[in-house]
Amino acid sequence: MAKKRSKQHPTQEEPASPMSVQVSPKIDYVQPLSSPYEAPVVTATIGNKKYCIPGYCLRKCPQFEQQSVLYSYITLPDVHEDVGHTLVHFLYSGCYETINSSVEAGTSSVVREYKRSVLVYQASRTYELPALEAFARHYIERFGEEMSMSDVLRITREIFSKLPDDEIWLPKYIERNLQQSLRSSKSEFDLDELYNALGQDHYFDNTVTKMMLEILLRSQEITSQDGKSPCEQMHSHGNGERNASIDESLDKITNGRQYTEESTNGNLAFVEAVAAAEPIAAAEPVAAAEPVAAAEPVPADWPDAADWPDAAIDEPAAAEDSPDKFRPTEVSLEDVALYQNWKSMSSKKRAKRTRTLVARGLPIPGKDGIISIFVV
Repeated sequence: MAKKRSKQHPTQEEPASPMSVQVSPKIDYVQPLSSPYEAPVVTATIGNKKYCIPGYCLRKCPQFEQQSVLYSYITLPDVHEDVGHTLVHFLYSGCYETINSSVEAGTSSVVREYKRSVLVYQASRTYELPALEAFARHYIERFGEEMSMSDVLRITREIFSKLPDDEIWLPKYIERNLQQSLRSSKSEFDLDELYNALGQDHYFDNTVTKMMLEILLRSQEITSQDGKSPCEQMHSHGNGERNASIDESLDKITNGRQYTEESTNGNLAFVEAVAAAEPIAAAEPVAAAEPVAAAEPVPADWPDAADWPDAAIDEPAAAEDSPDKFRPTEVSLEDVALYQNWKSMSSKKRAKRTRTLVARGLPIPGKDGIISIFVV
């Protein structure tokens, strides 16, 4: 039995779209649907310079596009004149470019380009241009590798307070560089140069100071795998012969020392602990007293003592300072390390550390870790 053909309704042909036209392979260039150059030209003022920008280029930045609809002249006060070309070139081409201008005396091309990348970063954050922001970050990191910490602070200070309130990347970049400078043994970080970089922007100064305090506080809590504190690591860094424990290296100096209340700043508890830890030497026998010679008789014709010539009165010589008396000395990082973890030490280790402090003429803290200073 033959199957019945289904009726096929005639289909209505859809009109061909303009894009469905086959393009000849001979055409190897771009063919836009309309010319972007028909858009009006906007004159942008950046510093003392003026730039002509086609309206279609401003579409990359909504803020510029809105202004260009209303005005044929716009002013960009948040863009530094030195990077005006970089911004306009990005709007035209989407690429990063700077003008090869002369370098100021005493500076290098790296410093100049680093400063430009920082200024471009500020412009990109202000006008919300994420692609340009990515370029600026890249060159800040790249040129920053050859910059001193003081130059990094001095240049970033100029734009720090002008960034949006939600800025995250630049503060983290500064903190990361501060941390590397403070912890690196090869760092040329100069505190005097740091002070010169601060003091002109209150917000920037507070932020950098807080960063440094947090870095130093974190470093106090961090210990290496061998249990040393950062101070001890700095002292023994690069010298394998000095990697032994500070206590062990100073034992030979402190063995056999005697301690008094004066030499331990009144810390009798530690004197007792030290005394218990050290053997007591046997007392030497006292020599028998010699007999006193009888006084010779005075002749009758001698003058009275009141008529004798004045004689120099021998004053007792000033007693020499006890070798154990505390004298302030120059404190080194090795000395500072002796006070690490004082409160958490065992009594035996604390007594051992006390001997070391006394041998060096350093004050001894109490069990609570506090050093009492008596002013006479």
